Amino acid sequence: MTQAESLLDKINAAISSGKTVMFTTYGHATKVSPSTVKAWTKAGNDLFRIEGDHLCIASGKKFVSVMGCKVTAH
Repeated sequence: MTQAESLLDKINAAISSGKTVMFTTYGHATKVSPSTVKAWTKAGNDLFRIEGDHLCIASGKKFVSVMGCKVTAH
């Protein structure tokens, strides 16, 4: 299992247990709640995607890597 797959498993476990996941960098924070994931899934879109060694999150029409972010669940 790659680092990206492991991180995605941890994120999915936190979301499944009702927690909100925060992706934080020096100047930006992104909050992903269970309702956010539910809305993306209902619309037929992927919120997360693994590209090579990177876990990416949707940002508009593109995906950006979250591998350099601090990831916490609350």
